[in-house]
Amino acid sequence: MKEEKNWISESRFRHALNYCMLLPGPEAQQLATYIGWLLHRMVGGIVAGGLFILPGIFAMVGLSYIYAAYGNIGFVEALFFGLKAAVLSRPIAGSPQADWITPIPASAIRQLIVPIAVRSQAWGSDQRSALRTA
Repeated sequence: MKEEKNWISESRFRHALNYCMLLPGPEAQQLATYIGWLLHRMVGGIVAGGLFILPGIFAMVGLSYIYAAYGNIGFVEALFFGLKAAVLSRPIAGSPQADWITPIPASAIRQLIVPIAVRSQAWGSDQRSALRTA
């Protein structure tokens, strides 16, 4: 954005980035909102900040709908079970104490998640319903 579009100067970008790093919260969101405000004042800041979070909102609404509508189907249960593990692994891998964790290639992740999904699908709904009532 700074290099391709030349919307702001290098020094202004660094100053804004340093300021955003001091504030609590997501730096990229704050920087996008600030640059939108810088270019088009209040309307630009609102639009830039809103468009920054819109894809995440759509993703969460879509996943929530899928879970609410089809959450009791074995394949969808297995899919969300795999998503839980993927979401949990992000903060663990990013923590300073996790220097021993090496990046896992996508093929290895597929080799871990697909058998879980197949096993969960083959397990049958009668066993899952028995576990839920227990």
